[in-house]
Amino acid sequence: MQEMSIQSVAQLLSVARRASQEAARQYTNLADDMRDYDNEDSAATFDRLAGLEAEHEQLMLAWAKVEDIQLDPGAALAQWEDPNVGAEYDAPAKDPICSTPYRVLAYAGHNEEHSFRFFTHVAANTEDDTVREYAEVLAQEELEHAAVVKSMRRRAWHAARLAHPEEPVIKPGMIESMVDFLAIAANLERCVRANLAALLDDYPRLDQVLVHSENIRRDIEALGKSYDTSSDSAADTIDSIEAYGRTIKALSGDKKGLLRRLYSDSDRCSMYYDTLVTRTRDEAVMLQAQSLTISALERIDLLREVMGRKL
Repeated sequence: MQEMSIQSVAQLLSVARRASQEAARQYTNLADDMRDYDNEDSAATFDRLAGLEAEHEQLMLAWAKVEDIQLDPGAALAQWEDPNVGAEYDAPAKDPICSTPYRVLAYAGHNEEHSFRFFTHVAANTEDDTVREYAEVLAQEELEHAAVVKSMRRRAWHAARLAHPEEPVIKPGMIESMVDFLAIAANLERCVRANLAALLDDYPRLDQVLVHSENIRRDIEALGKSYDTSSDSAADTIDSIEAYGRTIKALSGDKKGLLRRLYSDSDRCSMYYDTLVTRTRDEAVMLQAQSLTISALERIDLLREVMGRKL
């Protein structure tokens, strides 16, 4: 929401109502975008979120009527701000090619938390006791909305795992050494490369991404480590990645599906490297993971740049 000085309860509720109106409008528009690209799962999720915001608006109207508060229909619109959730959920949540219900709900959850912080800020800074009381109630409501969205997000995650059991399961906490880290990284990068190779004829602009990915692969191999002596836990992870790679080959005729996989594969690499930065106790692994995180994020930016709205 935009910065503003709240002077009365009527102004506070008017701003809150317009925030719900704007959120519902944005979610509805995003649902339409999803349908333009045949992404019905994300479209349905955005539709549900729009419905929740519309219900919230009706509750505020009823509240104002009971309290005999006159709302201002011309109140300033709350400024729509993209949730600051980084490369993982921000643009992908709104991108029809990359969007999934999980990412949509992560995006919405951050918006609820953003609204909570706004009302908390109002409550903490107003000198009007009544405004403070109403702002605290609205803040509590936003927390409850955030809890609902998070619950929906957890269900979406489990549903996605059941629908796509071939997705590799990577647990950074089980990485025992630099050898483990690099062995898994090398196999993840091979999946990205195979996907790029399958798409290159149809999307020649991806050659820039392929060059960048080859540089990442060479950086891994330049460390001169053997990938054949990894731990049993790493070997199990590598097996799941290789099985996933075989799935990618089977999708060679589904270019739209491959585009989605390319983004998710690139994102998976970034998340894997970034998670190791904070979880590993091995300084050498941490430093290498930092370097690869930067390269992986640059690749995601390059994907968006060369593919435009398709990614």
